[in-house]
Amino acid sequence: MAGPPRRHHYVTKAYLDGFVEPNEVFLFCYGRKKPKAFRALPENLAHIRDYHSFKGEDGTLDFTLETQIDQQIESPGIPIIRALSEGKTNLDKTQRLGLARFIALQNVRVPYERNFMDQQHKAILEGYLADMDKESRMRGFPVNAIEVAVNVSGREPKPHEWQRITRDFVNAELRDIEADQQRFSRESFFDIAEKLAKTISALRWTVFYGTGEARFITSDCPVITRDKSERRYFPGLEDFDTEIYFPLSKNALIRMEHDNSCQLLPRKKQIHRQKRVMRARTQEITVVQADEQVVQSLNELIVARTYLWTVSGASQDWLLERMQQPSKIQKRTKAIVQSELMTTNQTGQRLLTKKEFVVLVDT
Repeated sequence: MAGPPRRHHYVTKAYLDGFVEPNEVFLFCYGRKKPKAFRALPENLAHIRDYHSFKGEDGTLDFTLETQIDQQIESPGIPIIRALSEGKTNLDKTQRLGLARFIALQNVRVPYERNFMDQQHKAILEGYLADMDKESRMRGFPVNAIEVAVNVSGREPKPHEWQRITRDFVNAELRDIEADQQRFSRESFFDIAEKLAKTISALRWTVFYGTGEARFITSDCPVITRDKSERRYFPGLEDFDTEIYFPLSKNALIRMEHDNSCQLLPRKKQIHRQKRVMRARTQEITVVQADEQVVQSLNELIVARTYLWTVSGASQDWLLERMQQPSKIQKRTKAIVQSELMTTNQTGQRLLTKKEFVVLVDT
């Protein structure tokens, strides 16, 4: 009898299978600043023991999140990825949202993103304590609480947006972090992905299909969020110049971007068009036949944003040289949090952003 799932993939094996060449079982793996490539089975890559698990109050491991990811995200998403890779671009609304959920979760589930979320959360909690300590020294008596308000625009907060944060609460949160350093990201990333998926689903989609011998690669951070004008290092998903790239398989890659023609319309017409698109049973997907030069330029974009490793179904010597250079990966979670989580009412998530108005409270 098979035991509980302990090997948790942050880039699923079924997705990596799509980059394996016909009649082969191995992938070529190129590590950041590693002297040579190695070959590995997809199932032996991108996994961490108990990555999605946590200990319950009775001491037993809870695998609920791993099961939820499999049933709600991976099982529905992988067939859609394979269909698109085979040229079947006539997706209905449900399929489109299913793929958007897969991509959104993949964006925030990788260790690079989760570590950033946890580090940012801890730093902000410690910042609250530092603020209280500083004000205590200035006033000459203990200050043990602050009031925090968070909003998207940076305008003066409304009364209902204020929240009281106490020293006891912050210390309790920090103790929890010491006991379980990945708790915050584990409890947050699934909900973050669900919010992101709705925006991704409404974007304009283009699928690039490699021609001839051209092959796409993928990496440990396969979802790339970038500013097409390269003006901003931390693009938010709601910004009209933001675009997302995601390799679907060795044969295909998808780009998702805003319909910038909407910007020329009055605000009411923009909203009307967006609602009309969301109501439609299907949304057109643009198809581009990509020659080796186009595929290479897209692969360059992928490898530049690789954190630790890149994989390819075929040996590609240029990857070994390119992976000796520093990563240009962006801290996408920071942009995601700022554009997606400021309106949440969950205390833990509100504490992740630094767009705050703080008033110290004497207690």
